[in-house]
Amino acid sequence: MMAGRWVRSFLGGFAGLLLLAGGPRADTLTLAVMPVSATQREAINELTARYNSRGVHQVLVVAYPHEQFKARIDALLSDPDSGLDVIVWFGGERLRRLIRNGRLRPLNELTDVLNEDRFTASALSTVRYAERYWGMPVSYYPWGIFYRKSVFRQLGLKPPATGQALDAVMARLRAAGLTPFALGSDAPWTLLAWFDYLNLRLNGKPFHERLTAGEIPFTDDQVRQVFTVGPAG
Repeated sequence: MMAGRWVRSFLGGFAGLLLLAGGPRADTLTLAVMPVSATQREAINELTARYNSRGVHQVLVVAYPHEQFKARIDALLSDPDSGLDVIVWFGGERLRRLIRNGRLRPLNELTDVLNEDRFTASALSTVRYAERYWGMPVSYYPWGIFYRKSVFRQLGLKPPATGQALDAVMARLRAAGLTPFALGSDAPWTLLAWFDYLNLRLNGKPFHERLTAGEIPFTDDQVRQVFTVGPAG
């Protein structure tokens, strides 16, 4: 059976992006995942057990630590002994880089599923390259800013709805001796997320895509400008 059909029937509710990384073995499909929590790992195991109980084919899940998987992805996909068939990965430039390096196969068997009846055009654009689809978007999640209500009540502040109001809130917090923003993670990608949002807002999506594709250097004056604006801790 074609691996694409396996992917289609196994999708379930996995978070992330499923990509065909190589040809499947006769009876087992190996899926590489990078769960970020015990809850997510349990959900993946439950879905796998549910699928395997059908007895048609078997899925073997290989879990990698999140940051380790990102660092080792090229080595894993170029190693013929890794045994990986499908991976959970990211859309956009991270996907396109693996495609250009010849690490992936297009999902030709799923063209009847990858359409705007099931996905938004923006979601499909993250997995489309060279007129082909290379992955299936299966989830997304919002980003937001949490604030401490007790501090806002104490200082008489309200959640800002505009950039100007945000500047005023930050000034008030600093005047009270408080740091306006903090990132609760030791992973570098959370810091880069701040840059992504600010660069997209200031320089636009086409510029950001060319930057992440390596067509514009990070020393460009428009990039330097990003580091002079925005919320500062």
